[in-house]
Amino acid sequence: MKPTSQLSPLERQERANDARHLLNHPLLLEAFDALQKRSIEELLAARLGDLTAQEAHARMKALDEIRGYLNSIVNDEKVAVSRESSRHPITR
Repeated sequence: MKPTSQLSPLERQERANDARHLLNHPLLLEAFDALQKRSIEELLAARLGDLTAQEAHARMKALDEIRGYLNSIVNDEKVAVSRESSRHPITR
């Protein structure tokens, strides 16, 4: 895969659309929700310093990082579109 800086505007837009689709996909939302609930239950049931608590915490951080990464792809496209429109304002 090309670095983001080397993507064409169309490729960037397609990538953002794919990320948006994933962020709104019912099965992925269900998986994130189930894993987060399980992690919270494990954290609440674990003793301080327990390996289970550390694993649950790491899982929650990983889920947040995945969501954050996908959101950053969507937001980067919004910023790029905004920059392009400010460079080429519509004149009437």
